[in-house]
Amino acid sequence: TSKSWAATPANWTSGQDGAGYLNSGVQVTSAASGANGTSPTSYSAVQSVVVNYCTNASKGAGSIAVHVGSTQISSQSVSTNGGTTGRDMTFTSNGSLSGNIKITVTCTTNSIYIISCTINYGTSTPTNPTSISLSPSSLELAPGGSKTLAVNYTPASANQNKEVTWSRYSGSSNISVSSAGVVSINANATAGNTAVIRATLTNLSSIYAQCTVTVVEQTQDDQTILLYICGSDLESNGQTSSSSAAGYASGDITEILKVANQPDDVNVVIETGGAKCWKTTHGINKSYLERYHVRNKALVRDSQETKANMGLSSTLQSFLTWGVQTYPADRISLILWNHGGAMRGVCYDENYSSDSLTNSEVKTAVANTFTSLGRSTSDKFEWIGYDACLMQVQDIAEFNSQYFNYMIASEESEAGAGWDYDNWLDDAYAKKTTPNILKAIVDSFIAEQGGTSSTSNDQTLSYLDLSYMAAYKSAWETMSSTINSLISSYGKNNFQTLMKTCKCYGSDSDCEGYSYFGILDAKDVLNKIKNTSAFSSASTQLTNAINAFTNVVAYSSCGRGAGNSYGLCCFFPMTDGSGYTCNTSSVYTASQTNFTNWRSIVTSYGS
Repeated sequence: TSKSWAATPANWTSGQDGAGYLNSGVQVTSAASGANGTSPTSYSAVQSVVVNYCTNASKGAGSIAVHVGSTQISSQSVSTNGGTTGRDMTFTSNGSLSGNIKITVTCTTNSIYIISCTINYGTSTPTNPTSISLSPSSLELAPGGSKTLAVNYTPASANQNKEVTWSRYSGSSNISVSSAGVVSINANATAGNTAVIRATLTNLSSIYAQCTVTVVEQTQDDQTILLYICGSDLESNGQTSSSSAAGYASGDITEILKVANQPDDVNVVIETGGAKCWKTTHGINKSYLERYHVRNKALVRDSQETKANMGLSSTLQSFLTWGVQTYPADRISLILWNHGGAMRGVCYDENYSSDSLTNSEVKTAVANTFTSLGRSTSDKFEWIGYDACLMQVQDIAEFNSQYFNYMIASEESEAGAGWDYDNWLDDAYAKKTTPNILKAIVDSFIAEQGGTSSTSNDQTLSYLDLSYMAAYKSAWETMSSTINSLISSYGKNNFQTLMKTCKCYGSDSDCEGYSYFGILDAKDVLNKIKNTSAFSSASTQLTNAINAFTNVVAYSSCGRGAGNSYGLCCFFPMTDGSGYTCNTSSVYTASQTNFTNWRSIVTSYGS
């Protein structure tokens, strides 16, 4: 028996769906992904369900799942071939299922249209399986791995006595199987361990099938890039309605999804949150922390987590630990996306009074991740990036040098749209070296802002080779110890006057930059002090610090409007009558920096 069921808006549970297509059918957009409809009639002995659908030209993407009652028949990816022309997707059942028919549409790009549904059903003859097989019949897994085995029945029309009992028939106890057919390998298993997994028909014990499982060496992907996207007002524009959102974070995700040729062993993993609302572009839900991965230019949701403050160390640690465990790779990278405030921190969550991650909280999150993973600091993550303002500061970089090989960030305030993801991610997909990838980020960002020759472009971006950070810190601290007494003789006011000739960052006026964020280009500081006669006795120490600076700043670029910007800042706030204050006593504490000698100078001669 066949029966057609029109997918009219009345059949659908989500009120925002139901736009007609050719006067019959339902449109599901990416913003309404997960919408579902249930037939008003229950059917017995369902043989198959044929869904007629189309997509928005060649752009729609996603999947369609069909349930009979509470049992899912299968989920299939839609095809863009055919565009707006209706085409069939067939879901074959075994004839034993009965219930209402439920269609669920997951749309990741543009729109999917459900036009109609045909249900083939009717009374079937009770039929036992005569044999079974397992897919796959042989399996290789690394320690800690798992895979679900599928049971295939002969004849295909078998509709009773299909329950199976799973067991490890023989072999290593490091290999196990659950009652649902999930094969798991103990983390302590050794390559070469084998076992035979058997599925036996529970009521027909003479019928069984086997799968040989072998443990192999652990292999990892090449790269996992973790993006911690705290949307804040950069996404929401301070509003609660998506129609008023600025959408900078959504825009960068769109750029990511433009990049083609993603290999299987390069992962892009995203956590979203921290905003009062999100553009509807990608269906991001403001009520959760949401975790996604990118695959073949599509954003695939991994999970919805309970909403939490992205300005807390524990929230960052949870994402970082999950990301590394779920997507292990030889090169692990972390990007913190949001506002940055130099020594004031990064990632301001507007849902929690704009609380931010202090730099010590970032350090704690990463340190605790290493501990929870049992990872040695000799096995560092590859790079950390701040797609945020004002974060290329030596105190922050020194913290990160304990856990990362490289760091990329800006000395200056960044343009709201941030990095140019669709012009560097292809280098990561091509599995180029880390220096090549980071240089591509720098060059594409500066080019997007007007290029290096533009006097109106004051943007900066640089990356550091953190293997040189210990030597740089040592040289800087030695220099600081040497000039401390010389500053006393030179005079605090004179020293501040000298410092105010150095390049500062964070405002359209130098006043706010000096007093609120308090960061100066470190090489410009060294050069200005070295060229001042009062410090001539410290010439050797200053030269050593300049040489160490040259080593640690691997690559730096900026627009001509950025002035003396060489790629790394130091902290030295000063009052200037503007009314701004840096609150040095709270943002430059012993827990926020390991530059002890320089902190002594800041405390004595800064403001």
